[in-house]
Amino acid sequence: MKYFTYLMVALAMLFTAVMPASAQNQFPDVDEDNQYGYCEIITLTSEGVIQGYPDGTFQPDADVKRADSAIMFNRALDLEAGDNNPFSDVNEGSYFYNDVLATHKQGIFQGNPQGLFLPNTELTREQMATLIIRAFELPEAQEEAPFSDRDNANSSHIKDVDALFESGITVGRPDGSFDPKDSVTRQEFAIFLTRALYQGGYIEENCLDDADAPSEVTSASVFMSSGTDVEGVVGEDADKRRQTVDFDMTDFSDDTVFTGGEISVTKDSTIYMLDMPYAHPDIPKQENLTEGVNDLTVAEVLAREEVSLAMLKDAFPDGLSLLGLLIDEKGQATEVNVNFNY
Repeated sequence: MKYFTYLMVALAMLFTAVMPASAQNQFPDVDEDNQYGYCEIITLTSEGVIQGYPDGTFQPDADVKRADSAIMFNRALDLEAGDNNPFSDVNEGSYFYNDVLATHKQGIFQGNPQGLFLPNTELTREQMATLIIRAFELPEAQEEAPFSDRDNANSSHIKDVDALFESGITVGRPDGSFDPKDSVTRQEFAIFLTRALYQGGYIEENCLDDADAPSEVTSASVFMSSGTDVEGVVGEDADKRRQTVDFDMTDFSDDTVFTGGEISVTKDSTIYMLDMPYAHPDIPKQENLTEGVNDLTVAEVLAREEVSLAMLKDAFPDGLSLLGLLIDEKGQATEVNVNFNY
């Protein structure tokens, strides 16, 4: 009887009629104005990939089980049916049986060395990275992701975490971490999968365009002892929310000293430094910025220490590069790479 009740609830969750996009804000626990991932939740719901619970809620913070993720991958990609079941814990009568076989045939899920699928186990963020890389055949990353806890990822997933970052599908947590061992929530699953589907051409909805624009750098400059200001050249990749700020110092003599700097952003936000080769106690790992002009702290510290170009060249002969994440109040992130070229 207990199993029958569980099965009925599961079936109700999976086969509830899909609501049209215009009705998606009827989820009482999904607020269009405040819910990070709202567009992604709406998109996957309207596509029939992910659905709400029988009580009408979405439960964005609920963890995703491996079985449920197999169902959603199968729905999203319309996979060919599988005919081989290598998993001893996946029974033919299970509501997720066909989805597990289909995702296994596609090479998305492989199970563990003991031949188990572990359908009721929560999916972790590092596992999710691997599943997306397999499902969408994303290319191997050229560089390591700058997450502060990258090395905590399992060796079988760490390269996939790198690739997920390089593809622009994830920028990690606001504090610069990825939390590879944390469970994936329904909200996070919706965000990851929607971005991958858009990049793969499966859907037309680009939630990065529909969302409020994240905070961005509009200008930056450094001041030199010669009396000349160097304006940074701001470049961007809008699809991946990445920006570069390049300072060309090639026309300055080696004895030129920094005297300060400024950076302008479009929103109140916090910048988290992910890679700081020039370590100094006065350069914070995170700093609050206000909309408009702010002091460029790294340039201020260089000025206070009377650092010359010659000193930078000795320490960083190939140029000084700083990597950070600019996070606005809604949690939207822009990767910013500041380069001093000389």
